[in-house]
Amino acid sequence: MSSALTTWAYNGEDSVKIMQSLGVMQGDPNGNMRENDLVKRSEFAKMAVLLSAFKNKLSLNSKISVFTDCTADHWAAPYVRVAAENGIIEGYSNGIFGPDDNINYAQAVTIALRLLGYTDADFGNTYPEGQLAMAQSLKLGDGLSKNPEEFMTRLDVAVVLNNMLLTNKKDS
Repeated sequence: MSSALTTWAYNGEDSVKIMQSLGVMQGDPNGNMRENDLVKRSEFAKMAVLLSAFKNKLSLNSKISVFTDCTADHWAAPYVRVAAENGIIEGYSNGIFGPDDNINYAQAVTIALRLLGYTDADFGNTYPEGQLAMAQSLKLGDGLSKNPEEFMTRLDVAVVLNNMLLTNKKDS
């Protein structure tokens, strides 16, 4: 992550292009970025790992599953495993991950905050209020108008991830 910038000058389309240039997002076979498509939790786990220092721990040949509903043969299992083992993502309280569930705003900013070095201890005991307040103070949602439970499109995700890249890590 880069040092903090004083302005967030990127719109959603710019953010998508930046994520594409970093290899975090890919278009379909025709090159369409599908900005309005909703993002699955498994897709967001992949993007988070690709933007993290843990991407070097990724082994796409690994056949290890950490959640019963994201089996070892699921395309995202290596990403989900690395993200879970390094504290970037968590499953639901019932122990499953929900790889095919759409990711919502509260979940996305929580993962972005973890990539910045924040832990649950930094937010207090009330999810998602603490995470949302921290995300707002760091401007992770600048350029978006989302409710905590609202699902994220590819454009929305690109904005949050790009804003994260423009934010200092915790304690820096």
